[in-house]
Amino acid sequence: MLLRGIITLLLIMMLCLNCWEVQDNQVTAPEIPNYRFSGHTFDIDSHETLPNCVVTLNSVELIYDTEFTPTFDTTDSMGYYCFNDVTPGTYQIEVKRGRFIVLSQNVVVQHEDRDLDLDLPKVIVANTYYQPVGSNGNRQYPRLHGIHWKDSATLAGIWEWKDWSGDLGRWRVVTGFFGSPFTIIGERTFREENPQFWGITYLISYWVCGGNGFNNKIYIVYPGDGKISGEIDVPYQILDLTNDGDHIWGISANGKAIKFSNHAAVVETIYDTANPNPSGISWDGENIWTSDKELNYIYQHIDDFSIGNTYVPYLDSGFGNLNIINGIKYLTFDANGRLWASDGYSVYCFQVI
Repeated sequence: MLLRGIITLLLIMMLCLNCWEVQDNQVTAPEIPNYRFSGHTFDIDSHETLPNCVVTLNSVELIYDTEFTPTFDTTDSMGYYCFNDVTPGTYQIEVKRGRFIVLSQNVVVQHEDRDLDLDLPKVIVANTYYQPVGSNGNRQYPRLHGIHWKDSATLAGIWEWKDWSGDLGRWRVVTGFFGSPFTIIGERTFREENPQFWGITYLISYWVCGGNGFNNKIYIVYPGDGKISGEIDVPYQILDLTNDGDHIWGISANGKAIKFSNHAAVVETIYDTANPNPSGISWDGENIWTSDKELNYIYQHIDDFSIGNTYVPYLDSGFGNLNIINGIKYLTFDANGRLWASDGYSVYCFQVI
């Protein structure tokens, strides 16, 4: 009887030890969950699906102590991409359209499958760029605040005049042609008491400039002495200007595009732009173009300011070097239909296809 009791006790102890072992394994080695991350790629304007886009996934911060090897997938004929066995965490997703990365953003995968459709812009490429830093005596012009093709041979810009100590002096309209370096062929100096200027265009015989800061104005400057001959109050701060022959157009810091009459600069129409950080504006002979300095997009507008095409600006500097151009602030078209843009330091020439 005693022996039977001892055997029973030993069996119970072995059963308990086995249960504790299973429980211990479950606590110390939990199963790491994996999920599917997938979606489709679309053209941001036409909303058509885009095949043959390379989607790359890189880990940024993972919840579980695991390793993740960067991986990629190429979208199929329906624009579909898919990654399996993705653990929860934050990832960076990059998408190439052709040779160009047109989207890069962080995404979060939580404890479930994640579907994410991606809207992709087109690409516009500059093969030429200049750094138009000119000098005249002890003055230098390191920064642009507007560009405009005055005629088929002359590009004008608003330059900051800084002396060699870096102190700000006057603001100038400088006209020239591009070489290496930029060659100044003429200039008009604004009086020192005048405000700063942002944006420039030319109408028949005079310059039109926008005022920044607290000066919501448009200024008229005739060639010759370069002094302001007139100023008109406008409802918003003007960042850049253009004209279509019949109207002056301005782009404002609060996302408004303003169409003025040419003569008296009377506001005719105010449009809300789709870009949250507008900066540049220009007219190509048929359509208005604007830029967004934060998103790095350039927009071609159609039909009462709706967007026809969205571009990411790239510089192809040769030898396979492709780089996104950041912070485009000013736009202008030349007589050959080429788009010129500036980030305030360099000027880029694009061929619009």
